[in-house]
Amino acid sequence: MQFETKQLERQQLLLASLKFYSGKIDGLWGPLSIAAKKKYESDTRFLPGIPNNGMPFGSRPPYPAGVSCEPVTGLLLYDGLDMSLMNPKHKVTGATVSISPKEQHVNVTKVDKTETS
Repeated sequence: MQFETKQLERQQLLLASLKFYSGKIDGLWGPLSIAAKKKYESDTRFLPGIPNNGMPFGSRPPYPAGVSCEPVTGLLLYDGLDMSLMNPKHKVTGATVSISPKEQHVNVTKVDKTETS
């Protein structure tokens, strides 16, 4: 099972991107995360994944259709991830940002100002 903060954040992001989770993406697997995962597990899009009563995803397949796991970091990959749902620790203003959903990379090419939130 995945327990690292970054892995749990990615799982919350996956659930939020699929409209099952509306809580904070903070890497804390609490009641909202469990409820969202249970909803996903009961949805036909979860197949061929194996339900585990709302607990975090495991570190190996089978995963739901379209979901895979990056072998080095253990982060879940999904083409429909909405990276804009992430809760940044710093608010960046005046930045040029490009997001590559397939590669899961965010490139910041220019930053004028950073504010701590």
